[in-house]
Amino acid sequence: MTDSSNIIFEASEADFSETVVERSRTIPVVVDFWAEWCAPCRMLGPILEEMVQEYGGKIALAKVDVDSNQSLAGRYGIQGIPAVKIFSGGEIVGEFVGALPPDQVREKIEAILPDEKSPLIEEANHFLAGGRWEDAEKIYSRILAEDSGQPSANLGMGMIAYHQGRFDEAEGYLKQVSSDTPGYEEVPPMLARIYFEKHQTPDLNEITSTLKDNPDDCSALFSLAILYAKGGEYERALDTLLQVMKIERDFEDGVAREAYLKIIEIIGRLSSEGKKYERELSMLLFS
Repeated sequence: MTDSSNIIFEASEADFSETVVERSRTIPVVVDFWAEWCAPCRMLGPILEEMVQEYGGKIALAKVDVDSNQSLAGRYGIQGIPAVKIFSGGEIVGEFVGALPPDQVREKIEAILPDEKSPLIEEANHFLAGGRWEDAEKIYSRILAEDSGQPSANLGMGMIAYHQGRFDEAEGYLKQVSSDTPGYEEVPPMLARIYFEKHQTPDLNEITSTLKDNPDDCSALFSLAILYAKGGEYERALDTLLQVMKIERDFEDGVAREAYLKIIEIIGRLSSEGKKYERELSMLLFS
């Protein structure tokens, strides 16, 4: 068990720079600004102390009595207590005011803790980039066994499943990836491609035969657009989907528009083609 005297201590104006700011360059330091007369402080204090103990020396807790350290409290803009500032690398990286419930306190603290899985993620990503999918998958799987929501591992597993044609599985992993995850920019286009891969369509000969008899058959045109998209012929797919919407704007409850927007995700909304086709869609819908 960690010696609490090393990780939970009183800090003051005289030693704050050394015990908090400098120490935070080694491990994060949570600073609890409190006062004896403050009832909410007496509620929050034990929660912070218990949690810091749980982390076993990975984080420290400094308690600052604002009555005895008014200038220090003023320097950090303390206007109400309890107030918590979290220092890491010599800077404030998190803060909150009030006696938050334990789950919210834990969320605030865990947000600034280093991710212990980072070295494993880096190793798996290295294997993935080198085409060693089996080695990468073993590591990602191990991480997800402990934390099923780990976004980078879900991204890696999703990419592997996608490239191996396991589209339902890939979709499940990719939908777990949050937008702030490194590499997230690859997720929307990949999900869009999965959308097309999962679409079942008649073969090209059947579609062509139908369109020969009725060039305005929206179902056949839509299927043709799906085939174009599957084959990477995105501009032909977009042109065909525009044709569908010109014939029947809300064909099958807007499925053509949905597919159209997914292709724009693939080619990039900010690309010249993406901008061009978004304009064409707007002109059609608002004409």
